[in-house]
Amino acid sequence: MNRYITLLIVALCLSAMSISFTSCSKKNNPKPMVDSLKVGLLAYYPFNNNAIDSSGKGNDGAVNNITSASNRFGKANTAYYFNGTSSYIRIKDNPALRLSSTDFTINYWVNLDDYIVYSGSAVLAKANGPYQNGWNTSITGYGSVGGEGGGPGFAFYNVSGGGDPFAVGHSVISIGQWTMITVQYSNQFKALAFYINGVADAVISNIPTPNPATAVDLFIGKNSYADPSGSTPEYFIKGKLDDIRIYNRVISPGQINNLFKLTY
Repeated sequence: MNRYITLLIVALCLSAMSISFTSCSKKNNPKPMVDSLKVGLLAYYPFNNNAIDSSGKGNDGAVNNITSASNRFGKANTAYYFNGTSSYIRIKDNPALRLSSTDFTINYWVNLDDYIVYSGSAVLAKANGPYQNGWNTSITGYGSVGGEGGGPGFAFYNVSGGGDPFAVGHSVISIGQWTMITVQYSNQFKALAFYINGVADAVISNIPTPNPATAVDLFIGKNSYADPSGSTPEYFIKGKLDDIRIYNRVISPGQINNLFKLTY
């Protein structure tokens, strides 16, 4: 009997030790936390004095006549200034950046000097002319009065030029102040949504997915279409851009709000 009791006590002690070791192991080796703002990133440009893609996907940009600038927090060399005449960034074509047959989110910060005289200031453009040959997103200019967008200062998305399907936001993007613009696309519903400073702004239906065969490079700050006739403007943006992110998914409203609240 005493031997049985002794063996039972030893077994209970070993069991307790096992639980203790397992508990300690779980505490000392927790599963790594996943940063939800990094999930699905295709490209990320924080513009910390360069155009390196910080997503790790290798979509680095080549800069042309760009000046480093302070960001929305006043920190030097953490944004880029585009002069409105010759500044742009060029990123080599990558099929993933064609954004075809997938959900996507484009998020960026902008501080415009002014609206341009043409239909819009190009923020991101990966299109090769009209007839649904790519995609671009911009902010409407003075030339859009009575036409696409109905006036200057609205968030805009087009597949991909001319009379192709387009979407335009409801809120005016002010000149001379930082604004965060989010462009989201649902491939299932063929709908595009805009958020301004983390707040839902507009939803537009019947927007087709971009053409998967559009193999032109992606441009930041100007039009990507090299019109052989020379009649199409280059739509240079004038002002600052920062923290451009492209996702292959629709991020949640909470994640959009988290992007708006980031302090770096």
